[in-house]
Amino acid sequence: MNIFSFNHNDYAIVTLTKEGAKYLSMKRKEFYDTYPQIRIRGKEIFLEGEVYKDQFWRLMNIFGEEMQLGMMSPFESGKITIESSLES
Repeated sequence: MNIFSFNHNDYAIVTLTKEGAKYLSMKRKEFYDTYPQIRIRGKEIFLEGEVYKDQFWRLMNIFGEEMQLGMMSPFESGKITIESSLES
């Protein structure tokens, strides 16, 4: 087992599964439908196999309800890579 430290503001990098890409696309559409006055920035539609990078806390905020016992991971092999700003 590897133990390391990171800050929750550090960036997390994941590769989306088909379900993860569909879920992220749905969440983006839901956000912009709720707040039409906000100019769309960035991607709206994500695809299977696409690499997604965001701050760790945002990743958990977006996918938290999809990451529960008995559910398939929205990330390929359940893998999350962290770009840690903390020294080892």
